[in-house]
Amino acid sequence: MNPILASITEAIKKGDRKTATAQTQAAIDAQVKPDEILSALVAGMDDVGRRFKNNEIYVPEVLIAARSMKESMALLKPLLIVYRAAWPTYFLGRALVKLPYIGLVNVIAGRKVMPEFIQRDASPGRIAAAALAWLGDGAAYGAAVEALREVRAAVGAAGASGRAAGAVLAAVSGNRGNGAA
Repeated sequence: MNPILASITEAIKKGDRKTATAQTQAAIDAQVKPDEILSALVAGMDDVGRRFKNNEIYVPEVLIAARSMKESMALLKPLLIVYRAAWPTYFLGRALVKLPYIGLVNVIAGRKVMPEFIQRDASPGRIAAAALAWLGDGAAYGAAVEALREVRAAVGAAGASGRAAGAVLAAVSGNRGNGAA
């Protein structure tokens, strides 16, 4: 097993959030496939579950390990945009709002960086297949993470909601400038 993945599994077993997140980020930076990182995280929690079942650890230890896993999972940045509404609401929204995308991250980027599943496309099978394909394809995953970094840089830190609103207004008005209103 990859030493980074082994250290992720061990950190989850110990509930060592700092090491788990640091090693998860190291694995991402080393371009380890997301599904392999996920497997290492799950292996750690499997061990935690086994030890809990055998009364070797108790609820607080399980919660500490779960928090470590949750924060490590957040670094993987899985993001799928799903939108379903009643058909009249959907058609009314589409008639009133002329945006090429529904997801804010895609609107800000001005291109589809995250998959969107809208109305009939929002089926469990399609969503699951896309998530598994994305997590199993290191190149696609890396491109998506880089696109998210670009969106984050475009929006920035302080005043992000104002800049995001400006980007939406610019997209609606057809102005693809710097996102300012």
